[in-house]
Amino acid sequence: MAGKRGVVLIFTLLVSIVLYILLGSFFLKSINENNLVRRYVNSVRAFWLAEAGIAEAKRNMPNSIPSTALGTENYTYNATTSHLQGEYYQVVSTGSVMLERLPKPEVITRSLTAILKTNPVNPDNFQHAIRTTVDLVVKGNVRINGPYEENASFNFPSLFNYSKEDLKSSATHLYSDPPNNVTPVEGITWVDISPGGELRIASNTWAGSGILVVNGDMQITGGTFNGIIYVIGKLRMSGNPIINGSILVESDTELVEDTTLTGKVTINYDSDAIANVLDPLKFISPEIVSWCESIQ
Repeated sequence: MAGKRGVVLIFTLLVSIVLYILLGSFFLKSINENNLVRRYVNSVRAFWLAEAGIAEAKRNMPNSIPSTALGTENYTYNATTSHLQGEYYQVVSTGSVMLERLPKPEVITRSLTAILKTNPVNPDNFQHAIRTTVDLVVKGNVRINGPYEENASFNFPSLFNYSKEDLKSSATHLYSDPPNNVTPVEGITWVDISPGGELRIASNTWAGSGILVVNGDMQITGGTFNGIIYVIGKLRMSGNPIINGSILVESDTELVEDTTLTGKVTINYDSDAIANVLDPLKFISPEIVSWCESIQ
């Protein structure tokens, strides 16, 4: 009997050892599978962080995006934008997920490369010192240095490659019924004027630049402006303002009076000023033409 009990004890011990080994194997396998799942999930997160970097770089072209946290400091992205040639730019974006591990954190990264094509505006769309869809009345000592055209036919999208809504949504400065001599006026400035009102620029020390779109009537009697002024309404100019670039007046021929210039107004057609202010418009809605995951 003692011998049988010994055999049973040994057999039980062997079975226990085998079970411990199997359980340990299953436990390690479970841990490894959980780690694999966790790494996969965080790799997907890093991928979408890289996508967020491309979207942010596209919105802020041509600027690169520094390391930016999304939610917590463990989830970050950065994107580098570089000019390739002509209308094409490259964005390399990296998303990073940091895992708190001992003895040191582990970082999972994914990188994406996108080629974007910009949409430049042709400066040749602007060939006149002043163009107006109604009669152009010139009195006094007005100087128009460059071609001018009255009773012209033109439309906003064909000139700027974008609709009025697109340009307004991309405006650097957006004003509604602002005070006289509003500042700053730079980059893209959009001004909405209520019926019966007008945008007035009267100070001789006033200065503006860029693309100024006035959705309403405008009166200019002083100051200096470099770039393009586009008026959707009635324009009156007198006094001694100086405009370097181009003026366009889109008026309803049945409702709006003539465009009138009097006094010592000076309008200089300046192709360089026009090209300079149009150049940033190409970044309003760049198109992604190729995309791939970068090899690390």
